[in-house]
Amino acid sequence: MPIDLQLTFKDGSTELHYIPLNLMYGNKPAENKGQQRIVYEEWKWTHPTYTVETKRKLSELTIAEIDPTKRMADVDKSNNILQLKW
Repeated sequence: MPIDLQLTFKDGSTELHYIPLNLMYGNKPAENKGQQRIVYEEWKWTHPTYTVETKRKLSELTIAEIDPTKRMADVDKSNNILQLKW
């Protein structure tokens, strides 16, 4: 599956990071035109990890959420949110 990763920071701002899957042959269109979306190189499903980057300080990050629109076919959505309490 392609991945939408939303990062939320202490000031309430967000970044949306989009990682397309190489089997898709392209990118899906942005859903929210008002939010900046960072598009990465295609992810090869055979690689177990992928790295995303932000210019913000890690200590400013409060939430990392996969599939913030809740559209992905996922049997366990409870592990899609990582809340950081620095």
